[in-house]
Amino acid sequence: MTTYLCIDHLPAVLRCASACTRHRYMSLTVGVSQSLSTSLLLQEELARAKIDIGYRDFCAHLLIPLNECRRANFYLPWRCEHERHAYEKCQYFDYKRRVAKKTQQTAQHRGGQAKTQAAETEAA
Repeated sequence: MTTYLCIDHLPAVLRCASACTRHRYMSLTVGVSQSLSTSLLLQEELARAKIDIGYRDFCAHLLIPLNECRRANFYLPWRCEHERHAYEKCQYFDYKRRVAKKTQQTAQHRGGQAKTQAAETEAA
């Protein structure tokens, strides 16, 4: 049986991340100093849960229990609120992480261009 973890409960789980062999963790930095961990899912688990390839992203581990809850409750909008909130929160933090990474790459690229232009003007 696979256990899926809510992002809200991760700090308690992180304490055993180095000692537990039944969990697989991946760390990644989000934004400035906020760190999230999520369990790595194998492609077989995602295929078994019938998750489309387009949704197999950083937050796929939260989509599996959300879809199970939705199917069990006939997609009633007032059910599965906790699972939906955890999934949307993960999607938001993943977006912030990608924006921060792109901003950093852009700054490095512009810095490299400025150094190249300064070297060209000094040589001329």
